[in-house]
Amino acid sequence: MCRFAQEGSFVVADGRLCRLESGQARPHLPRYRSDVAELRRLVVLRDAARAVLGAQVAGDADPDLHELQGRLMVVYDSYRRAYGPLNRFKIARTGRTDPETGDEIVRRLRPRMGGFRDDPDWPLVAALEVFDDETQHARPAAMFTQRIISPPVARLGVDSAPEAVAVCLDEAGSLDLGRIAELLGVDEDAARAELKGLAWDEPGSGQLVPASRYLSGNVRTKLETARAAAAEDARWEANVAALAAVLPRQLEPGEITAGLGAPWIPPEDVEAFCDDVLGASVEIERVAALGRWTLVLRAGRRGSVSLSSEWGTARADAVTLLDASLNQRLHTVTDPTDDNRRVRNDAETLAARDKQDALGARFSSWVWEEPRRASRLAERYNELFNSVVIPAHDGSHLSLPGLAESFRPHPHQRDAVARILTDGRALLAHAVGAGKTATMVMAAMELRRLGLAAKPAVVVPNHMLDQFSREWLQLYPTAKVLIADRDRLSKERRKEFVARCATGDWDAVIFTQAGFGRLPLGGDLLAGYMGEELARCREALSESQSGKSLSVKRLERRIAQLEETYQRLMAAENKDDGVHWTETGVDYIFCDEGHLYKNRRVDSAIEGMANPGSQRAQDLDAKLWALRRSNGPRVVTFATATPVANSIAELWTMQSYLQPDVLAEVDLAPFDSWAATFGRTVTALELAPDGGSYRMKTRFARFQNIPELLTLYRQVADVRTAEDLNLPVPVLSGGGPETVIVPASPTLREYVSELAARAERVRSRSVTPDEDNMLKITGDGRRAALDLRLVGEEPDPDGGKLAAAADRITAIFRSSAGHRYLDEAGEPHARPSGVQLVFCDASTPSGKGWNAYGELRALLTERGVPAESVRFIHEAGTDEAKAKLFAACRDGRVAVLVGSTDKMGIGTNVQARAVALHHLDCPWRPADIEQRDGRIVRQGNQNAEVSILRYATEGSFDIYMWQTVERKAAFINQVATGRAVDRDVDDIGDQALSYAEVKALATGNPLILEKASVDSDVARLGRLRRSHLDDQHRLRRALDTAESRAGSAGRRIGQLESAIDRRQDTRGDRFRMTVDGVAHAKRVDAGDHLHRLVSSLVKEPSTRPEGTPVGHLAGFDVHARVDRRFDEVSLTITQAGAEIRYPTDEWRAVDPSGLVQRLERRIQNLDSALTEARGDQATSGQEAERAQARIGAPFEHENELHRLQRRQKEINEVLVPAPDTAEVGEPSAPQRMAERLAALDQRASHRPPPTVTR
Repeated sequence: MCRFAQEGSFVVADGRLCRLESGQARPHLPRYRSDVAELRRLVVLRDAARAVLGAQVAGDADPDLHELQGRLMVVYDSYRRAYGPLNRFKIARTGRTDPETGDEIVRRLRPRMGGFRDDPDWPLVAALEVFDDETQHARPAAMFTQRIISPPVARLGVDSAPEAVAVCLDEAGSLDLGRIAELLGVDEDAARAELKGLAWDEPGSGQLVPASRYLSGNVRTKLETARAAAAEDARWEANVAALAAVLPRQLEPGEITAGLGAPWIPPEDVEAFCDDVLGASVEIERVAALGRWTLVLRAGRRGSVSLSSEWGTARADAVTLLDASLNQRLHTVTDPTDDNRRVRNDAETLAARDKQDALGARFSSWVWEEPRRASRLAERYNELFNSVVIPAHDGSHLSLPGLAESFRPHPHQRDAVARILTDGRALLAHAVGAGKTATMVMAAMELRRLGLAAKPAVVVPNHMLDQFSREWLQLYPTAKVLIADRDRLSKERRKEFVARCATGDWDAVIFTQAGFGRLPLGGDLLAGYMGEELARCREALSESQSGKSLSVKRLERRIAQLEETYQRLMAAENKDDGVHWTETGVDYIFCDEGHLYKNRRVDSAIEGMANPGSQRAQDLDAKLWALRRSNGPRVVTFATATPVANSIAELWTMQSYLQPDVLAEVDLAPFDSWAATFGRTVTALELAPDGGSYRMKTRFARFQNIPELLTLYRQVADVRTAEDLNLPVPVLSGGGPETVIVPASPTLREYVSELAARAERVRSRSVTPDEDNMLKITGDGRRAALDLRLVGEEPDPDGGKLAAAADRITAIFRSSAGHRYLDEAGEPHARPSGVQLVFCDASTPSGKGWNAYGELRALLTERGVPAESVRFIHEAGTDEAKAKLFAACRDGRVAVLVGSTDKMGIGTNVQARAVALHHLDCPWRPADIEQRDGRIVRQGNQNAEVSILRYATEGSFDIYMWQTVERKAAFINQVATGRAVDRDVDDIGDQALSYAEVKALATGNPLILEKASVDSDVARLGRLRRSHLDDQHRLRRALDTAESRAGSAGRRIGQLESAIDRRQDTRGDRFRMTVDGVAHAKRVDAGDHLHRLVSSLVKEPSTRPEGTPVGHLAGFDVHARVDRRFDEVSLTITQAGAEIRYPTDEWRAVDPSGLVQRLERRIQNLDSALTEARGDQATSGQEAERAQARIGAPFEHENELHRLQRRQKEINEVLVPAPDTAEVGEPSAPQRMAERLAALDQRASHRPPPTVTR
């Protein structure tokens, strides 16, 4: 039996085929007897491979090693001649179609091999050949001819302290003074002296820490610890000095943007703002678990001048707007409709949001106005967000035992591995082609070697499993890797796989994304995962109930929602087969292509930000939660070339996976808390998509406090751009992409004018949105820019963009026809010529009729490019067909490959001969441009210089789109790489053509764009001016009301003061009351008498308006009156302004003694009534003063409105002269426009050739 066998290995014992089970070789027969011979050959091949590796690890002499390698080659060649490549497969049709690409979904069918894929050493055997999945060509790996592993070398000594530190970190991942002393050949005291500046003793832990680690991270916390230690022992003063020297500069209040809802500003400060600025007493409570705020107006009127005019509107008072701002909402005013719906009132909403902006701006300045408050809050902000120094990770010391000598890691890969080993988590945001696969493999092997992870797992896209596994064993030939493929995770074999995973001593387990999701977390842990948020909410509910109780209802609703979700998920989990993720023993996860998990749940009040999330993202989040609970936060690494594809808000998603503990520490775990600190929504008035009216568009697009945001992000993000890496990729001819400007034909200009006319009809509502809209117009404009035939027009007589592209493609085809390339074995290929890639999204070769693909092929054929060498990616509908097509591109049979971004932007590895790439149109997303260009500017391209050409038709939609996408790409790159220089930045707007842009393109007049902006601003300010005038009317009414109330209160005060002077004491035994001339000393008697007397009046009511005198109490006359209109009885004390009323039908049931007591309470309460009246008089006076102060106030944007109106008039006069300036018989404006277009057509009859700009 082979000495390399392990549990589960196939072996040949005593001539019989066996399998090792529980340490015993048990006879084994494959399911199909025909597989016995192949299985035996594979066992021999495996043993030969293990023998070669064993000899290399043992350091055997070259002759002995070469003999073993020769035997391995013989065995491999014998197997390959008999059966084919080890990694061969067939394609099986499934009958299903990918809904996104339209391609047929196929399956790879692997050969049975007698079940050898279940052998623990199958990954090693698969790695024996370098296999091309596309062509299914294979060649022997380096193991056959090279010494790829060196035996471990014991390091006995070094010459310097830095070398000793490097060796120690490489061996153990930490510093050991004894080992350093041993390496230096000195005692520990001398070794410690030599480490001065290289390592620091850490107060508290007593550990010896490398300087790069000690002087980075949260240095503020370390400094506080060092200062506390130095207060007791002076030897720590050096630590204090070193940490103080690297502490980030303290940000001043003026540098920090303080927004409403920022969690670092406590509710008490917002309450003080309400007192100081709004003149209102407001109670505020924040629920940290949800990032939500609740506020209640305790004192003050919502209709006051301050709340409804100065800082709010009549329809949206300042308290309502403050609530919205704290919770990151933009307030919307709605009106009811006849069918019980509510629709937005744009004028009122715009006015409310303008006040909301003013409220936020006032708060931002108010926060820093009072010195003590400013100092306290600035200190808090610096403590939370300005305490971290990003470490510079250096992996140059890593020896990486077991790594194949044929592979030489780049410095950035070594540094990234060092980062993962030090921090335990990272986002490998490395550019395409940076070698993220090798970085993850090296990091996983080092984590395991150093005992930082017992069983790391890697999750890869489904189609990458075999390739990733082979590459792992080619990098680390002695690694023990378990592959979790589709078969092993089938329902029938899942328990077997989990048991094997748990009991085996694996260096790593490799999952596909689908397979990773097939292993559920388990009921108990899922309950804990869901229950943690429930527990936080219940704790917050308890705190609210014992505190201000303002958030009780909000929390009760959230708890009910979570309980419903919890019950649903638990019901689904209870249906599993009892095999759970945690049983695998995996304690660390690497996620390849991490951007595929961006669709995680986001709870947000911000418009467009809330997201229920995907099952895949929630499954990953739950498993990471489980790992963090048992192993701490160092459990995951993501790898992706596009961590931010379209919005900076995606940073939070990555942070929430990788550093949820850090977000929680700075109170940014809820998305809205993160947004309140680093961003805010922006509202602009623009034309609606139907072009028929203005609408308000709200985007989360303003970002602030950028340096602190990036510091937080860069704690986990290892960002490496193509510029940073300086990878061996071809350079761009001319230093950058070429832009080929194609002159517009008269027909195209006329068509663009028609688009403008369509836009006019859309805006004037001459057509319904389903007949035409701006989205349709934009699509037609993009297609027309490519070729007019795509929109049913006559083609450009000069060929247009396609002809210009065909000319350039043909020229490059001829110039590269003699280029020579190497084949996959590194030998000169017999066939010369490069390949060119052409991207086109606005047309496809499918369907009947004319298309741009077929036209381009015809144009190229006319120019001498062989038709058979021009291929379309759409012609390859299966993986097998694509593999053959890509192989033809790599060996020179295909000269031009044309395809769309979706079909050719990812997974098209044909770069070896790629000499030029052509963009016939512009996609919307920057990430798509990066993916397109990444097909040619890539490692493995044998051309030293390549060309990228962008084609743009003059006067069409092309140039605008290229400019917009480039601006957005530059913005994302600037922020994501941490190179943003400003503290506040604006995101780029939506990538869609507006009505104004269509008009500008149609007329060739940039004034149209300015006109759209000016018109929008005039419309917005006009609405605000109307709201201002309405507010002035309300203020005059408020002034009249306040003055009237103040006068009434004054008269009431005089009346009450007089009444108090004449009031007699009737308390206790001093009670006296006269009823109908009869004196009573007891309340019961007086009440009974009064009740009978008034009851008689009910039967025969008096007609006197002041009522009938019925008695005398405490110095006041009491009158009774029966009002038949309202069917009620009233007792009045006119001199005291007091009255009590009863419905007539309830009079008989009135308690006589209670009747007298109520009258007494009215008299006794005269003092409090006087206090209330005086307060009412003062409040009304203040309201009158506020109203008077604001009446006549000018519209604050009046000058800006006048300036814009003047500019609007100037632009209109330039664009369309006034009718009264036209002479009799002069053509109308439309006629003049037609004449100008005709003149342009005439001048364009002899157009110049396309121009090229760089």
